[in-house]
Amino acid sequence: MGKQSYKDEEEYRRRRERNNEAVKKSRVKSKMRSQATQDRVQQLQNDNTKLEEKIKYLASEVDFLKEMLCANQGEINADDSNRVQNLLSEMKQEPNCSNSSNSTPETSSKRIRRSTDSRYQ
Repeated sequence: MGKQSYKDEEEYRRRRERNNEAVKKSRVKSKMRSQATQDRVQQLQNDNTKLEEKIKYLASEVDFLKEMLCANQGEINADDSNRVQNLLSEMKQEPNCSNSSNSTPETSSKRIRRSTDSRYQ
């Protein structure tokens, strides 16, 4: 009976060692997956922030161009006017072309400089 229990003990130890190694491997894989997920989340958050900044910039450009369009309405010929109206209707927003606009040539030129500045592209 002594030899049989020794063999059982030895088999039990081998199984425990294999199980311990498998658990270690599993934990390492789990940590790697978790880290990869965290890295991906961080990258997506960075991308999202950049896209939100771009949306803000483009929205301000649209507003600026609408102001410029309203300021120059009298100088537009009939063909250009039709194209502009089509574009505006596509955007589903009519510009607010009130004469009480606080856009001056000086502020418009600043915006033009800003719109051509590569930092905002």
